[in-house]
Amino acid sequence: MHPKSAPSETEIEQSREMARVKAWLLTVNKEAGTVGWDTDLIAERILDSLQMVNFLLYIEEVRGREIREQMIRPECFQSLRAIYENFLRP
Repeated sequence: MHPKSAPSETEIEQSREMARVKAWLLTVNKEAGTVGWDTDLIAERILDSLQMVNFLLYIEEVRGREIREQMIRPECFQSLRAIYENFLRP
């Protein structure tokens, strides 16, 4: 089985789940302005360590199932693109 290719911008933009995740981020951090698909959410301080727990729970709610413990790695949450690829991509 071949790994999936990187998602296109259009694929990510058309995802209802990603729209919800992006809206949540902008609601929690109103100072964030715009968040691109490849913006580093941690380095840019869009999420802090306390918000990360709530963010993880919200992603579980959006995807409709729990995130397995072994999938909880910083790189999986680094950007909206990483979140889509790791948790929300069909």
